[in-house]
Amino acid sequence: MKAIAGIILTLFLATISTMTFGANALSLLKCEQVNIDGFGDSNNIATFPSAVFKGSLYVGTLNWVTGGEVWRTSDGTNWTQVNIDGFGDPNNTETYPAASFDGNLYVGTINEVTGGEIWRLSRTVSSVGGISVPVDKFGLLAPYIGLASTILVTTVATVIYVKRVKRRKEKQ
Repeated sequence: MKAIAGIILTLFLATISTMTFGANALSLLKCEQVNIDGFGDSNNIATFPSAVFKGSLYVGTLNWVTGGEVWRTSDGTNWTQVNIDGFGDPNNTETYPAASFDGNLYVGTINEVTGGEIWRLSRTVSSVGGISVPVDKFGLLAPYIGLASTILVTTVATVIYVKRVKRRKEKQ
C-alpha cells in the first residue's frame, strides 16, 4: 500500500527525448529515471500525461512506427504494456491516458489518417492484448454538442435582440 500511495503522491514529467534514447518518465521528487529508455522500444520517442487508475499509474507514448503504447506501473518502477501497439492501428501514433470513469480508464489517440479515437480499458487488463473496447465517440460528445448548441442559439438570440433594440432607439 505504501508503494501505491507513493505513486499517487509522486508527480511525473513527460519528456520528449531523441530517437536514440526513446521516451523517459521522470519523477520530479527524486529526479531519477523510472523506466528503461522508450520502455525498451526506441520508436517510443515521447511520453504523455499520465492518469492514476485503481492504484496504478498509466503513461502513453508517441510511436510513429508501430503506434502509441499505454504502460502501467503499480510501484513506480516496474512497467507493463497494457495495449497492443496503436490499439492494432499503427496510425494511432500517440496515446493519452486521460481519465477514469465508471470503473474504466479512457485513453485518447491521435490518428492523422482516420481521426482520433477514444479507447476504454478495464482494470482486468493484465498484459499486452488485454481488453480494449472502442468507445462510441458521438455518445461521449453528446452532452458537449448539446451545450455548444445551446450557447450558439443563445448567442444568436442575443444578437438579434440587441439589433432590434438598436433599431428601435434609432427610430425614436
